[in-house]
Amino acid sequence: MRALIFISILMAGLTAQAKIECKATVTEFLADGSKRYEEKALTTDLENDVNIILSADLDGRSFVLSGNKPDNTYFLSITWGEGYRQGTLATAAFSPAGRMQVSMVDNSLIYKVECFNNR
Repeated sequence: MRALIFISILMAGLTAQAKIECKATVTEFLADGSKRYEEKALTTDLENDVNIILSADLDGRSFVLSGNKPDNTYFLSITWGEGYRQGTLATAAFSPAGRMQVSMVDNSLIYKVECFNNR
């Protein structure tokens, strides 16, 4: 009976943990009125009970989520260039709806990293 209770508690804890998923997108509005759209899921570089790092490269840019899961404090970045020294970095937290994003506009290009905390 104790084993059954322990397994039930363990399974409840595992299902309560959030699954964080992010995607990188680029949208380009072309001169002829059409648009180019690309999307790529960020993959896990590191994840444990406390820390997470997800990343992807798309259209010459690096998209990264890193942060502390228990504190709900994260960095979202879109960077490029030699040593990834150009770009944007934002401090963010998941909204009550479980979403956060950062976008960067460069003339006719829109780069975005969008994350969801699926509980």
